[in-house]
Amino acid sequence: MQIIEQLLPAGAKNKPGRTMTPKYITMHNTGNSAKGADAKAHASYLTSGAGGQKVSWHYTVDDGVIYQHLADTEQGWHAADGRGPGNSQSIGIEVCMFEGIDQARAEANAAQLVAQLMHRHDIPLANVTTHQHWYPSKYCPALILPHWDKFVAAVETAYNGGEAQIEVSKGHSVLVEWSKGAEVKELQTILNGLGYALEVDGTYGPATEAAVKDFQKAHGLDVDGKTGPKTWTALEQATAAKDDTLYRVQIGAYKDKSNAEAAKAAVEAAGFEAIIKMDDGEG
Repeated sequence: MQIIEQLLPAGAKNKPGRTMTPKYITMHNTGNSAKGADAKAHASYLTSGAGGQKVSWHYTVDDGVIYQHLADTEQGWHAADGRGPGNSQSIGIEVCMFEGIDQARAEANAAQLVAQLMHRHDIPLANVTTHQHWYPSKYCPALILPHWDKFVAAVETAYNGGEAQIEVSKGHSVLVEWSKGAEVKELQTILNGLGYALEVDGTYGPATEAAVKDFQKAHGLDVDGKTGPKTWTALEQATAAKDDTLYRVQIGAYKDKSNAEAAKAAVEAAGFEAIIKMDDGEG
């Protein structure tokens, strides 16, 4: 497992510049499902200033390589808890989720890294935690949380000298605010088919989140704005129900049956189904 050091330079504005004794390991997903958003791309993002944001973490992991951005004993800004223990006492690890990644391999690589760090810094398994632990309203790591127990088990296996292996569902990803990529475009297209008017741009911005919340409310789901398994299922069911809807239109009334049959033939020739219904004259 290759680890490439690309440490943020002294004085970089997107790191605190304070030392720490690591007591926790905090797991994240990058939230970036765009094609090419691998560990190297995130390393470049951090070293180029993170777009002016005060954000930094220690490692980024994908299915082939790991990049290190901060020393283990240097604080980062990744847990959204200010100077709380998430930032001041934990090593932050981001696991990539870009289009085309082998997600199971990436998570297994992350589990191996976590096990190494536990040995190196005498960190117990109980202190391997999630971004959501420090910041409850943040659903992160979005792809790992649904099977967190499997990830922890893989870490334990690696810690005890085994090979970390994780089975990842091949279904839809959990999409959250600012997710990007093909699955977001799919979501936006489905919502538009159900009557919404979103720009299909592949970015899970405020408009998409608002549409998801509206859909969740209308279908009796938890209104959290996240597109997880229950919301995906409801979307598929709503789309299927819409596709099964039949609209019947009467196109004429004729005294002569031959005229009715001619109209029926014309409708069928256009690719539609048609029937002739006899009026019994009552009512």
